[in-house]
Amino acid sequence: MRRVLLVFAILCHVLLLAACGGKEDEVPPDAAPPESAPGPQPRPMAITVQGLLGTGLQVRHAGTVIDIGADGQFASVTPAGGTPTVEVATQPVAPPQRCSVSSATEQAATIMCGWPQAASALVGESGTGTVKAFDVAAAGAVTPTSAAIGAVDAAYAGVAHPSGRYFYVPQDASGGTLGTYAISPATGELTELARVPLGLPGPLAAMDPKGRFVVVTGRPSGFLQALRIDAATGLPERVGPPMAGAGPNPAGLAFHPAGTLVYAVSNLNGTVRPFLVNPSTGSLTGLATLTLGQPPSFFTVDPRGRFLFTYNGDDTLTVVRIGPGLGDLTEMATTASPPTTAALGVRPQGDFLFALNFDGITVFAIDGATGALSIVGATVPAGNSPGGLAIDPAGEYLLVSDTGSDMVLTYAISASGALTPTGTRPSGIAFPDSVVLVPRP
Repeated sequence: MRRVLLVFAILCHVLLLAACGGKEDEVPPDAAPPESAPGPQPRPMAITVQGLLGTGLQVRHAGTVIDIGADGQFASVTPAGGTPTVEVATQPVAPPQRCSVSSATEQAATIMCGWPQAASALVGESGTGTVKAFDVAAAGAVTPTSAAIGAVDAAYAGVAHPSGRYFYVPQDASGGTLGTYAISPATGELTELARVPLGLPGPLAAMDPKGRFVVVTGRPSGFLQALRIDAATGLPERVGPPMAGAGPNPAGLAFHPAGTLVYAVSNLNGTVRPFLVNPSTGSLTGLATLTLGQPPSFFTVDPRGRFLFTYNGDDTLTVVRIGPGLGDLTEMATTASPPTTAALGVRPQGDFLFALNFDGITVFAIDGATGALSIVGATVPAGNSPGGLAIDPAGEYLLVSDTGSDMVLTYAISASGALTPTGTRPSGIAFPDSVVLVPRP
């Protein structure tokens, strides 16, 4: 009997194990599989191109070649498991340029385009009313050319066409004219093509970044004149009669990097006013005016189109944010500036502002979100009486015209914004008060 009970107990235990699924570590057939770690996912890549003048640029990202025809931001995707490397596959050819990746992360990259070979520096001489040409090597070394001096009748600072083929000089002659000059690709020598009467004494000029238009304002009237540039000949043609709106005693003109707006600053009214530029005709439409806390003496626009910086008569710098809306401007903050500042310039990457003053060059770091300025290092000496500055499109070097020493001084720009004199100081200039960098076509 005991044996029967023992066998019965064993059978019950076996049946119970089978009903419960057998061994404890066995997985029921209808159980969900264990979760596994997610695999690599595709990632977005934003590629920003700045300083591109022509065509032919190709960028390679994750094995895919992208044709780039203009400045802007381009969206791409790094495939799952792919490498987010961005590189220049083909350099621009029309005109030739040197483009390189200036910064890169896993989801964003910036490509800056500059000049692949010698450019020209056109230096305005207030003492003689002429312009002299100099060769500028890729590293910023400046040497005089054999070109003849281009007589331009007591010129104000000129503006160069982005193609490097033409130079436009506002002049006081005959009540205000705009001189047009062809630039020799070999030497930088200027050859006069025409002079357009403006009827605006004391003219100041600004060049459309795309080379379609030039806008001139007169001092002290504040009237504006837009001119359309013939793409084949480079000759400007007036677009309608002069119009009011810049404000009396304008402190300068500057285009938005996109070429959609031109900004006029009035020293007397202490205002900044944007004007919408018709992309077909060049005609101007005034937008809302911003009145600043201090009257500006001159200004510059961030090459990335985020901020506008003014130097004011009380030795301060004002930051104005350029908003996404049409002509949207907001005064942000004012900070102390070195006294007797003569010119402002922003590195094309938009990270540093250079303030040229009688003590030298003061470097400010720019906060990318607010535009707030903070001094970087000590002021760098820059001659005896500096008047104008120019920065190359790649942000690698800076040129200063110094009327006190009759020289053009050159500086290398590091990634931290630090300036290092190159030691090149050509002579043979009389009171150089402006310098303009021009690409060789």
